[in-house]
Amino acid sequence: MHLMFAGLSSSIGLVRAGKLKALATTGAKRSAVAANLPTVIEGGLPGFEATSWFGAMFPAKTPQSVVIRMNKESGPY
Repeated sequence: MHLMFAGLSSSIGLVRAGKLKALATTGAKRSAVAANLPTVIEGGLPGFEATSWFGAMFPAKTPQSVVIRMNKESGPY
């Protein structure tokens, strides 16, 4: 048996294609992207929550127009 923890954004396509079986999400609440998946908490581990975040950093003197465009192009998720 193989098991992995993967970000939903990188694995949901494989789950929907039937190439991966998702057991649960690790957030405190169900994800809107995969509302049919229970959380680990619902699966019997009270208090379990694992989240991640991603950020982009630019040099201090990056023009504001570039920062605004990158923000617009990369989100929201």
